[in-house]
Amino acid sequence: FVEGVIRAVDDRIFNSAVMTKFVEGEEKFGKMTRLELTRLTTSITRLAAITGTLQLAKTVTGGLSMPPFADMEKIDVAAEWDKLDLNDTHMLENFCLEVARLFPPVSSVHHIATEPFSVVLQGQTVDFPAGTKILVPTNLA
Repeated sequence: FVEGVIRAVDDRIFNSAVMTKFVEGEEKFGKMTRLELTRLTTSITRLAAITGTLQLAKTVTGGLSMPPFADMEKIDVAAEWDKLDLNDTHMLENFCLEVARLFPPVSSVHHIATEPFSVVLQGQTVDFPAGTKILVPTNLA
């Protein structure tokens, strides 16, 4: 089953619009082929998924300390987890989502702009070209 899922992810990445533009054999990319880059991307994605899932599981069950927000020391995550009715899937989901909001397993995501865009920063418009790398923090809630 897992191998089939991995192959499906490989295929999706390999056939993506971005990957079809990849030029194989360039020195700056270690002379990688499109397939090698696809497999590397899939491997990195798998590692991120494993690490993020493990962190979330440990945090939800009280195995990791929560970030030092105000009054967080008053919350005993493990004790709160023990009070939950494990048959109440709605409450379990809400609990997990709240823990993930407070201590997200993924702290940011990246995006590359596909077209030029402008933003207003401190009252001034700043223009950015297509290809600009954008970091989107996910833990500012």
